[in-house]
Amino acid sequence: MFPILVWMYVRLARQEEREALAEFGDEYARYRAKTPAFLPALGKAKYQDNSSTKP
Repeated sequence: MFPILVWMYVRLARQEEREALAEFGDEYARYRAKTPAFLPALGKAKYQDNSSTKP
C-alpha cells in the first residue's frame, strides 16, 4: 500500500506545481529551479530568503 500512497502523493504534488506555475508564473519557476521537490538538498542551501530586514 505504501508505494500506492507515494505515487498518489507525487501526482498531487505535480498537479499543485502546475497550478502554482499558472498562478505565479516566472517567480514560481525561479523558486522551483532553486528548491528541491521532495528531498532537502544536502549541504549549503541554494535559496536565500531576502524578504526580511535586519535591524
